[in-house]
Amino acid sequence: NTVSRNVVSVFPNPASADLKINSSEVIESIAIYDAIGNLVREIKNVKANQYQLDRKGLESGIYFVKTMSEKNHQAIQKIVLQ
Repeated sequence: NTVSRNVVSVFPNPASADLKINSSEVIESIAIYDAIGNLVREIKNVKANQYQLDRKGLESGIYFVKTMSEKNHQAIQKIVLQ
């Protein structure tokens, strides 16, 4: 019985420009939440292991990046935008 684990990295962190998101599984969707849990951006149908997130419109502060893989594995990363 094998347990598969989706490994996700978001970098650079902290960031002053665009972010790169890498995943060991194919990403289905990405959701960005602000520090109090409001959804501020959602990207659907990513269909790739890598994504470059344009930070335009995202103010400096703390955010949470939630990725959902095609296998329905979820990962949440805390990021700081400068």
